[in-house]
Amino acid sequence: MALSPSVSPPPIFADSSLSVASLLVRLPNQQDEHQQKSLSVDREGRLQTALQTLEREGAVILHDCVSPDSLAECRLAIEPVVNALLFAAAATATAAATATIAVAATAIASPSTKDSICTTEKRQLGDESIRTRYITEDGKDQKKRDLFSCFDEARVLTADARRALSITRVAKIGTGKKNIHFDPYYSTSPSPSAAKPAPLQPQRQGAVAAAAAAAAAAAAAAAPAAPPHPSSCPSVTLLHPHSAMEALAEKAGILSIIRNYCGEEVTLAESGFSITRPGGEGLEWHADGREGECTVIMSLDDIGRNKGRLGVVRKSHLMLDRDGSEDFDRDLMEVVERAQATEAEEGEGEGGVVWYAYRKGCPIVFDARTVHAAEGSSREGTGAREEGGEGGREGWAEFRVILWWIYNGHG
Repeated sequence: MALSPSVSPPPIFADSSLSVASLLVRLPNQQDEHQQKSLSVDREGRLQTALQTLEREGAVILHDCVSPDSLAECRLAIEPVVNALLFAAAATATAAATATIAVAATAIASPSTKDSICTTEKRQLGDESIRTRYITEDGKDQKKRDLFSCFDEARVLTADARRALSITRVAKIGTGKKNIHFDPYYSTSPSPSAAKPAPLQPQRQGAVAAAAAAAAAAAAAAAPAAPPHPSSCPSVTLLHPHSAMEALAEKAGILSIIRNYCGEEVTLAESGFSITRPGGEGLEWHADGREGECTVIMSLDDIGRNKGRLGVVRKSHLMLDRDGSEDFDRDLMEVVERAQATEAEEGEGEGGVVWYAYRKGCPIVFDARTVHAAEGSSREGTGAREEGGEGGREGWAEFRVILWWIYNGHG
């Protein structure tokens, strides 16, 4: 069952506010058949508790629901896209990066994280790798500022690269922050079947590497490099990112909760991730949609407090009427101010605002009417991953990457 607000959350949620306990429901994942049989009865009860928490609080955080295999499969589809964005920005900042972008992108797309970007780059350019020059140096260094400036540009990937990476939109949503869309429903390519797209197909990682190479060459105004021969590229296939995210939500039990909440005819209307650089802006208090819609947000890694937390106003989904309000923005801020006043008077653990520091594979599901906000990312801080979390994935260290799903019901 969900923890009482007066109960301290588990230690892994130490960077979150005490009131995060009111939204937590442990939902053990089912990694193998033996676990599926032994946990089936208990899991059904916990799914019901999660649904009740969502109905009561407007949000629920599912602890332990994503299996290691599901997390790895989703990462394999998302990680090349993140790194392609970072490399395209680096290539814009320096033409020297162009010569090795195809080799680096191929290394990133490889399922083996041991063949890292740094190792590949050192073989090609000595010690001056893109990561050494742009990602790990001090924040005041001019080269890092150049990288951040290029990242902030509205477009850092060519149309060919976006197609190869299954990106349908790249939206700039503030300084140092972008939303990357994978959802096929809003594809920029005209199609007579746009309302109901064809099944999504797996991609070869070689196509990802070739697209990243082309993007870098175009960004640096250099002649496009010839795409690598298929035999020289990894043979592992990837799910389309939208399909990978859809599969994770179904396996983790997220879809079951949302179907019970929104109706059986619910569809995954939008999917993607937000990426925020150090010093990037957060998001002001807002609500995503209307009754019958749900949003899911999850990180593939632990996110330290200084990289920015998610704020949620408990029970706010029951306090606002978007269609009936004369001034919805004013009503929304009044809800936030009341919640903040309660928090100031009664303490962090009792207030109406929950601050969640993302934990790896612990999604938060909330009613689209629930009021929420995102803190900005500290320019100086590095976050939990560098202080003892899982590291070693090139290009991720200082950027905050958050996956999101938007479900629409039809009931």
